Amino acid sequence: MCIISFYRKKDQFILTHNRDEEINRNSSKEIIEQKRFNKTYFSPVDERAKGTWIFYSEEFIACILNGGEEKPIHFKEHYKESRGIILLDILKYNSVKEYIETENLSDIAPFTIFVFERKNKN
Repeated sequence: MCIISFYRKKDQFILTHNRDEEINRNSSKEIIEQKRFNKTYFSPVDERAKGTWIFYSEEFIACILNGGEEKPIHFKEHYKESRGIILLDILKYNSVKEYIETENLSDIAPFTIFVFERKNKN
């Protein structure tokens, strides 16, 4: 099970997230600076799909929680796209609302996304 914690103190916060994935699925050991849609972001990298489970950028801090339903899920062998790439697709948009209203999420494994928009420090 994926778990996140969010701790806020005045104008700072700490977000933690565990990666609930196959034990033998490799990932980078460091946070890497990357670009997508001409936007810079920082994240660890899932070596298989080249996506991530958590990232931060000037606009967003986001993480993905695998699953998304309370009952057991029978996963398909293949989906249209990795959830870790779908997470990064938020960078195409100016807001989470625009992402939700525009992005086609059919044929993607179930998931939940936690996103913090950083447009206003308040």
